Amino acid sequence: LQMSGWAWAAKPAIPELPDNQDGRIVFEIECDDQGEIQTVNTVERGLSPQAERILKDLIRKNSLIRTSAGITPERSKRRVVIVLKTK
Repeated sequence: LQMSGWAWAAKPAIPELPDNQDGRIVFEIECDDQGEIQTVNTVERGLSPQAERILKDLIRKNSLIRTSAGITPERSKRRVVIVLKTK
């Protein structure tokens, strides 16, 4: 996550996915001024719908923390890119 002024409260660990596939998925997230994630929208799909749901839920359960002082906008948007490669 590269979101100016924000970092993950807990760095997301990619869980074991059921279909064990390579791929890339891009989500656009929006958080409020407290770092609570409000929306997670899929921008680019490169994994199965089941893997997409698991990853979306993982992001929704997380939150962000402020890393800079100053005025915080009511809403902040950023993209989260996840690239998976099987071993």
